[in-house]
Amino acid sequence: MLFEAGAWFAIDAENRRVPGVSVASLEQGKTLIGSGRVATLVGRLRAGFAVFDVDVEGVMGEAITEHLAAWCRDRGVWHVVRPSGGSSGRHHVFVSTRSVEADLADLVAHTRAAWRVGRTKVDLRRDVRPLSCPHRRSGQTPAVAGDVRAALASLWQLAETMPSPPPAPRRRIARTSQRRRPMRQEVAGEISGREQEARVPRRKRPHRPLEDKWATYLATGRRPAWKRADEPGVDASNSTYELMCTASMVRAGWTHEQAWQAIKAAHPDAMSHARESRQRWTRLVWRDAVASDDTFAPAPTIDTAVWAATQEARARLRACAWRLPVRQRASLLVVAEVVLRRMETAGSLRVPVPERDLVLDTTIRDRATIRRCLRLLGRDVGTLHRDALDVVKKTSTSFEFEIAPSQGEVCEIPPPSFHTPLPSALPGALTLHHWLTLRALPHPTPTTAASLTSRLQRCTSPGATPSAHAVRAQRQVLADLQSLGLARCDAEGGWSRPEHLPLTPSPHVDHASVRAQVAQERAAWRSGHRSRWERERQIAHRELRERHRHWWAALPPAQRRERLRALATRFDASSVGEQSALKRRLRVRDRERGIDCSARREAWWQAHTPQQQQERVDARLQRWHRLSHPEQVAHARAWSEHRREEADGGRDGWSRWGDSTGITPAVTDLSSGRGLPRGRPRTEVRALR
Repeated sequence: MLFEAGAWFAIDAENRRVPGVSVASLEQGKTLIGSGRVATLVGRLRAGFAVFDVDVEGVMGEAITEHLAAWCRDRGVWHVVRPSGGSSGRHHVFVSTRSVEADLADLVAHTRAAWRVGRTKVDLRRDVRPLSCPHRRSGQTPAVAGDVRAALASLWQLAETMPSPPPAPRRRIARTSQRRRPMRQEVAGEISGREQEARVPRRKRPHRPLEDKWATYLATGRRPAWKRADEPGVDASNSTYELMCTASMVRAGWTHEQAWQAIKAAHPDAMSHARESRQRWTRLVWRDAVASDDTFAPAPTIDTAVWAATQEARARLRACAWRLPVRQRASLLVVAEVVLRRMETAGSLRVPVPERDLVLDTTIRDRATIRRCLRLLGRDVGTLHRDALDVVKKTSTSFEFEIAPSQGEVCEIPPPSFHTPLPSALPGALTLHHWLTLRALPHPTPTTAASLTSRLQRCTSPGATPSAHAVRAQRQVLADLQSLGLARCDAEGGWSRPEHLPLTPSPHVDHASVRAQVAQERAAWRSGHRSRWERERQIAHRELRERHRHWWAALPPAQRRERLRALATRFDASSVGEQSALKRRLRVRDRERGIDCSARREAWWQAHTPQQQQERVDARLQRWHRLSHPEQVAHARAWSEHRREEADGGRDGWSRWGDSTGITPAVTDLSSGRGLPRGRPRTEVRALR
């Protein structure tokens, strides 16, 4: 009540601030006293309070203290006298500065002159050791003089009449390009009014029946078997079983009202304590069950091959991030980590990466930033498949990102002990740097802020010493995490993460509006509604295609044949990879224009006479035999990939010669002969067509 929250720091026995030690709260700081160089704590008094520091020994110090206390009593000013604990005569006089703040400076000056002491002997300050902390040298925690209960009661009355303190100014932290408005800090569980009873779990589950053992408990009042019930020190009372039953209701997707109605209709021997008071059950049982469900994070099962591939991708990611400016690295690292985490969860090396999903998961609202990050990932970390997006199937397709399988030995996956939530699940006051820091914090061995700065690539280059500004910014990020219980600081200034994720404040209050905006944009995109610019652009493209058709139709037949021959020669002279890339671009272009490639190819083939078809078959067969063995393997592999992409795109263009072609997927062993078209020559030629 006297001190500002979060304005604590540790000092040593020489009255010097211990560098590198961050104190989030008084309770947390008291655990550091006596460890390392930490001798005691110092806090800052709230606005409206101050302390007289009397650093005079003996009888003179007692007299000065009594003089200051008498001045407060004569004017009805709230005050408390506490011996400092260093030696007799030295005291701290805590006072309320309400209505007398202008007179305190004159009082201190008059006292110094009357007793002929210097500035350091009698002073008015706001930074002081709290009442419950020991002296830095003697280690004693002196008791407050006078009636403590009366002083506390009058302090409560004074606090009720004092105006609320102004909010502390927010420190600027290096942010990425996205803009996020400040949120109202609201700790989960501290919800007032009707919201307290209607608290809803974060996980959305469909309603289902209770487990058999708990359904039997509600129907008969018979407790289910519990293997820990007979262990010494374990609470096996009715309250424990009622809490477990309530938690089972939460996991079954029951609402607060449904759970209470089931409790009211239960057997008299079941949930008897909860049935006595709905308010008490809501406050002490339901809220605890919901809080436990919100913080529970089951460890996902990760495939070892996927894990090894993602670790190699992270190594390529770090190399890519070093080539970017420092301010652009955080967004790239967050987008990449979210995508790689999706691969580990799905157990696949290729996952869809819709931009709007990444907006929701990363809290980066600027889709241009996400698009830039995906381009960088597709260039240096993996492959970004843009052709996976089919505008005809907008609801089920999107860009996809793929990484290469691991080329080394499959490593052993360490057992997960801490599940880092997505950035969207963290409080809105936290930035991308906070999320990256939370992922990088070790356990249980602590690390320094400078080491974390280098590990998070906030330096100019690999191996460079972090600047003082970067280390200070990193310490502020760690202090923000510490205030939420997401980081720990020891007496040596080392930082580590907790073993389990504590209950954090609610996610950003604007996240619901972002979800609504994303849902609206998706509905507009999937409905086919286009803006004026998009409609005009489509009309311009249609007119351009019409001009191309008229231009081609106006050419003489001989000139058209010559152009076709030149294009065919250029295509045949290109490599297999260039041919595949060209066919992929043309296929995507035709799909965007709504052209059925299968129907067009079938119509083209049926336009030939049987004799022309046989001539083309013989010519392609001769060309196939002229290819070298590696070229045959490369062409077969490209054909197989082309067929697979056609099938994935929902086309049946290969159904005419589907599996009857005899083509098997290509293999890497070129000398084995596998991966080449097999079967009769006519089947081979059909596949080549």
